[in-house]
Amino acid sequence: MLKLSFALWFIIVTMVPTFAQKSAATLNIDSLKNLLASTKSEKEKVPLLLAIADYYQTNVIYDTAVQYKLEAVKVATTLLNKGDTTLRRSVVKNLLIVAESFLKTGQCEQALDYALQSRAFMQPTDVDYLVVFYKTAADALRMYAQAGAKKINEAEVYYDSLVQCGQKKYPEAWNKKIALDLAFCVYYLSLNDVDKALVYIKRADSLAPQFADPILASQVTYVYGSTYFTAKNYEKALIYLKEAEKTANAWSPDLYVELQRNIAQCYGAMGNYKMAFEYYEKFAPLRDSIYTKAAEKNYSETEAKFQNKEKQQQIELKNLQLAENKKQRYWLWGGIALLSLVALLLIIIYRNKKRTADILNTNNQQLATLNAALEDANQTKATLFSIIGHDLRSPISQVYQFLKLQQLNTNALSAEQKNELSTKIQSATGSLLESMEDLLIWSKTQMNAFKVDMQATAIAHITNQCCQLLSLNIEAKQLQIKNDIAPDASITTDSYYLQTIIRNLLQNAIKAAPDKSTVSINYHINEQGKIISINNFGTIFTQQQYEAAIQNTEAGKTLAGLGLRLVHELSQKINARVQFSNPATDQTTVHIIFE
Repeated sequence: MLKLSFALWFIIVTMVPTFAQKSAATLNIDSLKNLLASTKSEKEKVPLLLAIADYYQTNVIYDTAVQYKLEAVKVATTLLNKGDTTLRRSVVKNLLIVAESFLKTGQCEQALDYALQSRAFMQPTDVDYLVVFYKTAADALRMYAQAGAKKINEAEVYYDSLVQCGQKKYPEAWNKKIALDLAFCVYYLSLNDVDKALVYIKRADSLAPQFADPILASQVTYVYGSTYFTAKNYEKALIYLKEAEKTANAWSPDLYVELQRNIAQCYGAMGNYKMAFEYYEKFAPLRDSIYTKAAEKNYSETEAKFQNKEKQQQIELKNLQLAENKKQRYWLWGGIALLSLVALLLIIIYRNKKRTADILNTNNQQLATLNAALEDANQTKATLFSIIGHDLRSPISQVYQFLKLQQLNTNALSAEQKNELSTKIQSATGSLLESMEDLLIWSKTQMNAFKVDMQATAIAHITNQCCQLLSLNIEAKQLQIKNDIAPDASITTDSYYLQTIIRNLLQNAIKAAPDKSTVSINYHINEQGKIISINNFGTIFTQQQYEAAIQNTEAGKTLAGLGLRLVHELSQKINARVQFSNPATDQTTVHIIFE
């Protein structure tokens, strides 16, 4: 069954214009708040609260915007109950705005609650607001049903009320009815009930030529195609989807990408794999671009919310401090007025005690800081020595063994073999010396604490260095290293940390691999992130063994121990994670995943 994207749901729900205003977008928020704090008229507070709400909504701080709108509604409702009917429509309007805000974020319970509150203040002449109310209530109940609640019958009641508004010759009702028809069609498609879905999409199609704008009419065509796809009538589905493709890019980039995939699926179901492949070729890069933009937007919104919350906390803290200072001044002057001499003596005693306490507290804090710094320094030095010892022990041991072999079997080797062996020892020793120099220079920069230096790093250069350092180990087992990483592949990370991680994991793979087998190194990108993988045959090593090793519960077993604990610690510092998998019973693949 064809899966409609969340972007389609969002477009259907928000197809009609919102009531939200942006009149305060360019105003100074501090000036608005100062005016609000200084005014004593409850009626004047309402437009000020709404202006502040519009400011926060314009700046994508929706939670704060909703709070100010609800405060405005609260003040206006109080005045309305006192007989001031001039604010009745303002109360209705802003309650509907709040309901729409909750509806857009999928909070159907709150959306329905505020919509019902707005209904209590409406009059029969408020046809424009009634239309919005029926649409919002029906959408909220339909979302309830989508989540599993038995609310679809109640949603259809509000749907019928909206139809009645349209029959009273209010054109805007038909526009909203088309959007509701699409939403109900999508709902029944999610239940695989094609017959009911066809009922609603045909209703929308009958109204679209007269009441739908070009974008909404195009979406009717798209959902029509989706309905036929669900019914496995691929030829009809393709006709509607191809027609919708002409204007889909004007709706939303998300929907345009989704449409490309749907058309590809139609061609695939019809056996036209050439056209299916062409549309998948369009779909893949567009999808990746949307994922990247969505991640950037989510990061920006999260950062904005965090900064706003932090500033609000700072303001509250300053207000508390000001209130406390004011209270202390009152007590101080009252004490001086009643008994100036006693108050003066108490102040002197208090100040002396406070000064002593502050000195002791400062000294304790400095001592705690020094102890923490000393502990960090000791831990850092221990880790550095562990890295140097672990990474250099095996290559030095291999060089030693070759030298010992040359010494003990001088007559057993031909001149050509001796020259070849000497060449290999010289190359490995040079690579080892270069790695020792890099490690020692790096260790000097890290003696105070681990400092991550994130920069663009060529992955192939790192893997080639590791292979060169372990060349003697590779030659000893006659292994073939298959390095499939492109020369231009790069990733933003700390090159020394990454080199230590890859060197340890590659060394473990070489140890586990049978003689004359192949160890593969590759790099790819998927939905999990950027991934460097090392694959070897031989005795498998599982994710459970890795987790046990880094917890030091099975330190004596194969491949577990200091090396893996170093890999775990360093990978955390560069925001990566290490994961083992076993594609076959004699195969182990380790992934270094950068999310």
